Amino acid sequence: MTVEDSGAFTQWDLVRLQNKYQMEYANVIDVPSITTIKLDHVINNYSAAEDSLISVVKFPDPISLISARLAASFIYDRLYTQSNAPEISAYGKTQRTLATNAIDDVLKGIILLTGQDHTGYRFARGSLFDAFKSAADITKGEEKEV
Repeated sequence: MTVEDSGAFTQWDLVRLQNKYQMEYANVIDVPSITTIKLDHVINNYSAAEDSLISVVKFPDPISLISARLAASFIYDRLYTQSNAPEISAYGKTQRTLATNAIDDVLKGIILLTGQDHTGYRFARGSLFDAFKSAADITKGEEKEV
């Protein structure tokens, strides 16, 4: 499939192809050039460029790491409480603290999400007015776990 810029696509990404009448999902097999991607299976025809759209369907990397940490902490705590007296484990508490700190960093703008749109000022990027000098200048919040 020919696109304007294949820089956003990587191998095994899930993409959505759509136009006004149909939609389907496919996996990227290869990115051979700067304007070409190869997909594993495409049933319909999306050759009309004016009404066709291809979108990458995936969450940015910090989101999947945060959700994996939260899921692991909850599962580990469930297994831990079945065999021991304390209600929560230190490992689960640590993973939840790391995940909530990462969520706070996303909300503060320390961790930028790929494809995130800037909102705010009309003619200037809002992130330029409240820019921080380094991550060390920002104080972290208190521990979330008790």
